[in-house]
Amino acid sequence: MAAEDGSDFDGLFMQVAERRRGIEPLFDSFFGFLRRRTDYFTADQAKAEQTVMQAFKKHMALAEHQMAAKDAAEKAEKAKRAARIAKEKAEAEAKNPSEEDVEEIVTAGAKAAMEAEEVVEPVTKNETTEDGNDSDDDPSKLKPNQGNGGDMDKYKWVQTLEEVTIYIPVPSTVSGKLVVCDIAAEHIKVGVKGQSEMVIDAKLHKLSLIHI
Repeated sequence: MAAEDGSDFDGLFMQVAERRRGIEPLFDSFFGFLRRRTDYFTADQAKAEQTVMQAFKKHMALAEHQMAAKDAAEKAEKAKRAARIAKEKAEAEAKNPSEEDVEEIVTAGAKAAMEAEEVVEPVTKNETTEDGNDSDDDPSKLKPNQGNGGDMDKYKWVQTLEEVTIYIPVPSTVSGKLVVCDIAAEHIKVGVKGQSEMVIDAKLHKLSLIHI
């Protein structure tokens, strides 16, 4: 059964095109066949010319449609690829945020402590706190931050009665696999693999409960 688009004759026409070595010689051979073996040119010249133009316009329209469909498919593929690259980039940035864009995840208790710290009036010199101790004006001692913790050179920490939260900025070039985070019962070590010095390498102190 012959194909509707005539593709089952492609092999035959390809052989003729290869032997004639070009499109124009192929047409010349085809019209020569019509002249020698049919009455195509002698029966009705106007109809013969019309038949040629109809076939030409038909296949020109099909070619333009195929070109448009191909261009649309290429544009869709480029847009899809660009969207995939943008998504992968966004996911990579989310996993490895830059030091300036590190988003602090503040727990409810730590946030409440920081907000409460903002409204507390500072204790002036020579004044005493509620527990009866004089305020410490020694400049060599660490001053508490807004979260009732401390701001260190490479990290900061805040605390509440229930928990302590530590914030360490991580450069965008450091992946999660390179982070060292060891927390034992009496020791904590946090840093980056391959670096000679840890960000935190300190002993944890036990707290004594005071029953009132």
